[in-house]
Amino acid sequence: MRGKSIRFLAAAAALGYFALSPAYKLTRPELLLPELNAHMLQAERDIQQGRWQMALAQADCILLSTPIRVWLGFDAKSRQNKGYIKNIQKAMAIWQKGMSDETLFEIVDDPDQADVRINLVDQIQREGYNSGGNIKWERTIISTDGGYEMKYRADILLALSGPNGRKLNGNQMIHASAHELGHVLGLQDSSEVGNIMGPLDLRKPAKKPSDMEILALTEVRALANDLRKQAFAIVL
Repeated sequence: MRGKSIRFLAAAAALGYFALSPAYKLTRPELLLPELNAHMLQAERDIQQGRWQMALAQADCILLSTPIRVWLGFDAKSRQNKGYIKNIQKAMAIWQKGMSDETLFEIVDDPDQADVRINLVDQIQREGYNSGGNIKWERTIISTDGGYEMKYRADILLALSGPNGRKLNGNQMIHASAHELGHVLGLQDSSEVGNIMGPLDLRKPAKKPSDMEILALTEVRALANDLRKQAFAIVL
């Protein structure tokens, strides 16, 4: 399992860079999770060697199965929790609007059918810092009777309180929620305050992804879809 957290005005994790073949160029590869690079490179190799089913699974590890199913592991009927649900829905809408209204997420009632599980906790501390959220995820490829299949599972914790036990307001929680969902989509932590994937500035939470964050996702998803087309072409 991989884990990431969003810290309050803290330095982000070290950035990784892609080393794709000349056929695949990305404008801001350092904004993406390094593991997406690994899946893309392996998909290229699989296509070259005629392993179209494995190439499809590798590309799907980038695209995931959309809409991504999200389960909320807290009482949705509670009057207090309704505000938290709205904040999470707004965070989902931020990405949907940024990605040309593609339906990326949907809330489901059955945790066994969910790709992403979200729970609330009072506080999150990581390496001595207060954190607005934390995520652990796993992208895997399993062998099936028909070939190969991508599996994705993520567990997200969202903090209700920040430093000194102060409750996070709606805009702060929206930023924290959108940040963790950004990891689901394939973005990694940024050091740029003001970006969704950057540290959470309690005084001025980010309200939407930056143009570069959207471009990074748009490009990598387009390349993954191109790899899928190449994989299917092998069997035509």
